[in-house]
Amino acid sequence: MSNSLPLVKSGGKEISDWEFGLFDCCKNPMMFIWAICIPFGGDCMQAAIAQTAEPENKNAACVACFCSLALCCYGSVYNTHRLAKNLGLKDNIFTSLLGAIFCDPCGTTQEWMETMNRVKGSHTITFADYSRDRRNK
Repeated sequence: MSNSLPLVKSGGKEISDWEFGLFDCCKNPMMFIWAICIPFGGDCMQAAIAQTAEPENKNAACVACFCSLALCCYGSVYNTHRLAKNLGLKDNIFTSLLGAIFCDPCGTTQEWMETMNRVKGSHTITFADYSRDRRNK
């Protein structure tokens, strides 16, 4: 894992590169398989990502899940945009849309790993770890 240097300050938050690329999904195979094989698994991941990235917003999980379910690829792009804004990441809507159209499970796994790495300290966290952590709070 490399330390990326801040590029720009925007609204008091430093803008940095993503630590994980779109096709780094194999670095957390359990969550990649979750996104592909579990019905609505990617939507559940989107909700958990939003709740982790925006803990003060009690509606973040519902909004992310609704966007992902109702708006499909466009909802995923919206969720990626919100995540990038909240974590201070570079955002490119065009590449987010291409990723959502052609490999949405990869994009969702990338967002999961990025969020868990930045907020929880490890990109290998799975839903079992996430659920256990939420119950212990």
